[in-house]
Amino acid sequence: MADTPFIVKLTRILRKTALYIEAQPSQSSTSKSNMLRTKTEYLQQTFGTTDEVQIWHKEEDNIHDAHISGTVKLALPYEAPVHPPLPSVEEIRQAWKTSRLTQPGGLCSVCRIGPMVVKFSTGIRILQEAENLLYLQEHTKVRAPRLYAAYKENYPQGEDGLVLANFLVMEFIEGMTMTEDYFMDMEKRDQRMLLQRLGEQLQLLRSVKPPGRAYYEELMLAFYEATEFRLSRWSCDPDYGEDEIKHLEDIKRVLWPSEHREPMLTHFDIKWPNMVVSPIKPSAGGEPGDWKVTLIDWDHAGWAPAYMQKASLFQRLPVLEEIRAQETFCGFHRSQYKEEMDVLMFEGFTLGLL
Repeated sequence: MADTPFIVKLTRILRKTALYIEAQPSQSSTSKSNMLRTKTEYLQQTFGTTDEVQIWHKEEDNIHDAHISGTVKLALPYEAPVHPPLPSVEEIRQAWKTSRLTQPGGLCSVCRIGPMVVKFSTGIRILQEAENLLYLQEHTKVRAPRLYAAYKENYPQGEDGLVLANFLVMEFIEGMTMTEDYFMDMEKRDQRMLLQRLGEQLQLLRSVKPPGRAYYEELMLAFYEATEFRLSRWSCDPDYGEDEIKHLEDIKRVLWPSEHREPMLTHFDIKWPNMVVSPIKPSAGGEPGDWKVTLIDWDHAGWAPAYMQKASLFQRLPVLEEIRAQETFCGFHRSQYKEEMDVLMFEGFTLGLL
């Protein structure tokens, strides 16, 4: 799904460079103390119309006007001090035909060339991921692909045309891309061990000290407006339903005054295809083996309130209820952030914005 105006705004605030740690408070038509806007009021104030076609065109204009300098500070071209020989455009074209790794529904093209993975797209998320990978390398011990290069280059499109694309070249992680079916077929002990190792990676991520002051209210304003937008597009009804109104009220009632607002590094897209796993062979004494877990696809990552990682994990990684009902799940206690979770798990809806 393409970024919408307020999803663009929310994404910018969640970025590690312009995130809610460094964002300056801004004026907004929404505030915690204001009464809820009706759906019609929201559309009129935001788009100046309730006409679906006009709104669609305004969305497109907003998306194309979003300038990269507002979200990415990485100077291009970037090249790591040490890396394998970088591929040419022609080598990337050939690998796209023979060694394609793009996931179904993926927003960019992905292929493998020897020890490297190449991602390319006209979108800015490629460069957001490059910047995130550099930050992880410099500030964390989390396992993630090493960034080799990021740059812009003309790429053939159609018979004779060229398009200016963003490229990311990074380390290929050896192992198996996890699937839900594989996980469900694993022994219970292996399931617990793998989730424990995933939890350890998340705790390493969350242990990084934030670089500055957090503007929590700015985040909540963007989060709330992003939710208004999504709810307004959910149906053609002239106004919100009872459940949708309650959800908007709960954001202001629970999330706004939350005590768990400390910023923590968060990976918002932890799903099975974004985990590369490999078993560690049993020791000579015959003890059960262990698992190594590496997270990939870091474009949806940034600083967020402490409760966001658990909510995102539950929404993105549905597993057997008996596993999630255990005392701890991926390093999170069962009752941790309960009120915030109740709001954020509203039909898995709000976190779909991230």
